[in-house]
Amino acid sequence: MINGKDQLRIILALLVAGVFLPIAAGIAVAASFGEPQDINEITAIENELAGETDIDRVMAHYAEDAILIDMAAPGWYEGRKQIYADVQPQLAALQAIKYRMNEISVASDGKFACAAMQLHFEATKKDNSQLKMSVRQIDAFKKIDGRWRIVQQHLSVPVDQKTSTPLLDATGTMRGALRWPDGSAPSASIPVAQAKAEISKWLVASETPKSIDEMQGYYGPGDGFVIFDWWSPREVRGHQEVRDYYGPQLVGVHDMQIKVPVVRIDTDGTIGVQVSQQHLTMNMKDGTRQLISFRQSDCLRRVGDAWYSFFEMGSFSVDTKTGKAIMVNPAAFK
Repeated sequence: MINGKDQLRIILALLVAGVFLPIAAGIAVAASFGEPQDINEITAIENELAGETDIDRVMAHYAEDAILIDMAAPGWYEGRKQIYADVQPQLAALQAIKYRMNEISVASDGKFACAAMQLHFEATKKDNSQLKMSVRQIDAFKKIDGRWRIVQQHLSVPVDQKTSTPLLDATGTMRGALRWPDGSAPSASIPVAQAKAEISKWLVASETPKSIDEMQGYYGPGDGFVIFDWWSPREVRGHQEVRDYYGPQLVGVHDMQIKVPVVRIDTDGTIGVQVSQQHLTMNMKDGTRQLISFRQSDCLRRVGDAWYSFFEMGSFSVDTKTGKAIMVNPAAFK
């Protein structure tokens, strides 16, 4: 039997290195905003990574300052050197993997792009031990020297809220590729410095909504968005699902405070991406407090004079010694 530490190491190697053999064809690709050529190129890169076993070829798709957020703690790697150093030793243990991309949605403005995916794989190590895994993934790309490069990549599994146990093979209902409604296309570009400041302001405000109505205003516009939640394997799509899923969770909350000690933002002034480490305090109406430490990624577009998230994922890092998710960092709340 594979222990929790070995499982998590395998997971990282599989997902980052793309040591995959396809199980089935017929992946549904989203109707998107952006030129079809851009969407096809991004999809082709994801497929190429899904069949590549050479880490040097894999790393060629990453920007020099790329960021990887994976599941095993510390789970935060900045720059190709850190990513390479973490992943390369793990590849030696792998033998064969069968892989299926259940769905992928892609958006692009020609200079920036994002892809949101649900994936399933079955791995065999060289000792013939087996592992099945279903994951969520969000990749952000930037056109650099005429080629799409990954600038941020976030991998996660949902976590059982009561036991802190990662749900390693919790397959959510497949929804098909996201369809973009009218009005999804982003507006004209603004200066990068202004865009970064606006995204930073969006991030802090979006984490402490005073009501479910306010929360919904940070996503869209329209129902063209996907949220991968911390705890549930399901996708949350569109405003009604946000109301149905998050509304009951906010009923008992009096107010919230957020600390964002680490945030990395990249943007071309039209589409942007942020990844951050966050510590959320929820003061409940019954006088209790709930503390949560997590990582979050958002792909955003600027429509009019506001930013809206269209791909979002929250996740926890996992302690490989205990096999449990690290849902609270007590030191961060002192």
